Amino acid sequence: MQELKKLGKFLKLSIKIFIISPLPAPSSIKLKFFGEPKFFQKLKIQIATISENNLELCKARKCNLIINHRSEILAFLIDQKTSIIVSGSHGKTTTSTYITTLFSYARRNPTAIIGGIVPLYKKNYNFSNSNYLVAEADESDGSLVKFNPNIGVITNLEFEHVDH
Repeated sequence: MQELKKLGKFLKLSIKIFIISPLPAPSSIKLKFFGEPKFFQKLKIQIATISENNLELCKARKCNLIINHRSEILAFLIDQKTSIIVSGSHGKTTTSTYITTLFSYARRNPTAIIGGIVPLYKKNYNFSNSNYLVAEADESDGSLVKFNPNIGVITNLEFEHVDH
C-alpha cells in the first residue's frame, strides 16, 4: 500500500510512467521507468486480460516487482479525489467521455481514466492536479465492489457477468 501512496504522489505531479513494450524473450525485455527509480522498480500494474505468459509480466515477476491488479490502482486513485465512476453493460466509454469533456469545458480539468480515446485529449486518460476524477469502471471481473466513489453512474443493466 505504501507503493500506491507514492504512485499517487507522482500522478499528482503529472509525472508520466512508461513501460517499454516487450521484446522477443523474457530475458531480453527491458522495463524502463521514469520517476523515482527505487519506487518504480517495485511496481507493475497487471490488467485482467493479460495472460499469465505475457512477456512483460514474466519479466516483472523475475525481477521481483510488486504486481498490482489494475483495479487496486484505480481504487486508490478514486479514493484520492472527488470521483465519478461510470459502469454498466453498455455506454461506459461514451458516458465517461461526455462527463470528462463537460468538466474540462467547465474548466474543472479532471483526471480521467477512460476505456477509449477521449477526442478532447486525443488519448484515453488525463492526469491533472484538480480535485476531480472521472473513471470508467468495468464490472466484468468483479472489481467494481472495490471502488468507493463520490458519485456512481450506472448506464444500464443486463444479465451478464453473473459469476461476480
